[in-house]
Amino acid sequence: MMRKRRTSVIIPAAGEGRRFGSTEDGRTKPFVLLGGRPLVVNTLRPFMNSSFIDEIIVPTKSEHVGFLESEIKASFSGQPRVRVISGGLERQDSVKAALQIIDHDGFVLVHDGVRPFITEELIRKVLEMLSSNDAVIVGVRPKDTVKRGLQNIAESTLDRSTLWLSQTPQGFRVDLLKKAFEKAEEDRFVGTDESSLVERLGVPVQILEGSHSNIKITTPEDLAMAQALSAFFV
Repeated sequence: MMRKRRTSVIIPAAGEGRRFGSTEDGRTKPFVLLGGRPLVVNTLRPFMNSSFIDEIIVPTKSEHVGFLESEIKASFSGQPRVRVISGGLERQDSVKAALQIIDHDGFVLVHDGVRPFITEELIRKVLEMLSSNDAVIVGVRPKDTVKRGLQNIAESTLDRSTLWLSQTPQGFRVDLLKKAFEKAEEDRFVGTDESSLVERLGVPVQILEGSHSNIKITTPEDLAMAQALSAFFV
């Protein structure tokens, strides 16, 4: 049986979503509607429902803090476990701001605010693996043949059996992730995900096979796919 340790979740929702743009009513990506609720609120639900999660921290733009607090209150009555804070200009800044207010030595998960189809079962599996490892990420194998190319010229075909597409949640010991962020700041290194910061410390990062339905909403086409998928995640 998995030993319970205090666990925080950071769900960054401060990005502008440059590839997504904004909707006609001016909503940026974390706040576009999916099933009548802002996308990030949909993302919160499985974590709110999980008995393994003690607190959720959502960094967002300072001008959106009040709005998001209201949306969360309306969607999750009587749920005090969420803190909405002001994030930074970049994802790494937002996660760092959230890390600074975590005051325990347990676990921390980081999950994309625009990845709404995470399940309680996958959250549990990440924490189970994390109970005996320092760092765990979720990933899937690429379905398509992957080419390495330069200037639109295919140079080689990569071995798919060695490749993973990184997803979230990504889980870490709190002290380890804080150390990784300190080292990144010292070196002025910016990573595309949290595990890339931890890898720089030479710490093994375990990969847990996830699901291709755990999609990240990056473009309007992704939102259309999410609207079709949402019927199965009610």
